[in-house]
Amino acid sequence: MEDLAQSKTPPQETSQTSPRDGVVRDHRILAWQGAGADERHMTRKHSELLAHEKWSACWKVACKVVEDCGIIVLLGSRGNGKTQMGVELIRVACSNYEPTEDELQYGTMRAVASYTRLRDLHMTIRQAYGSAPKISEKDAVHLLLRPHLLVIDECQESSGSKDSDWAAQTFTYILDKRYGLMRPTVLIANCNKQQFVKLAGSSITDRIKEDGGFLSFDWPSFRGVK
Repeated sequence: MEDLAQSKTPPQETSQTSPRDGVVRDHRILAWQGAGADERHMTRKHSELLAHEKWSACWKVACKVVEDCGIIVLLGSRGNGKTQMGVELIRVACSNYEPTEDELQYGTMRAVASYTRLRDLHMTIRQAYGSAPKISEKDAVHLLLRPHLLVIDECQESSGSKDSDWAAQTFTYILDKRYGLMRPTVLIANCNKQQFVKLAGSSITDRIKEDGGFLSFDWPSFRGVK
């Protein structure tokens, strides 16, 4: 697998790289840069986390679920590598991206992978409402269905407002549509399995059980560890 650089800076060309290989590499880098992940997570070295035995074991399971186009849920307290795993899965998706000949010829790209937070997902949908909507609800939802891999962070967040039912229904709809399209989804939440199931509801939980699973990050936070 061709690894992307641990930063947003593309690697230097070598004399052994063919023109086509260079264009493919550029497409992969653009997919990586446009995935929406935070700079902090994009620049961390993957090897540091693979050295952690439990994280590495969860990584293997997550890769298999994504490969099989299922839904994987990463659960646990803050700071123990859940978001980083989601970003690393995006890195793999972008590294494995194979542009079609039309994409190479015309410089177009399909949506490879995307990172978002649940609150941002709801904000995207809400753009379709109001007196002067900037986007239709259908188009807003389509933005979340397009990426082959979608990582949704902070899934324990709840609006706690009158539109919480609408938010939950929209979330369920998006996951159900992605499930039907066989596009893998990674959900990340700072809570335990019981709390997540209560928040997510039976429909989402059934989809996860059918073709995915739950991973518990039950070790201490990495933050502050040198």
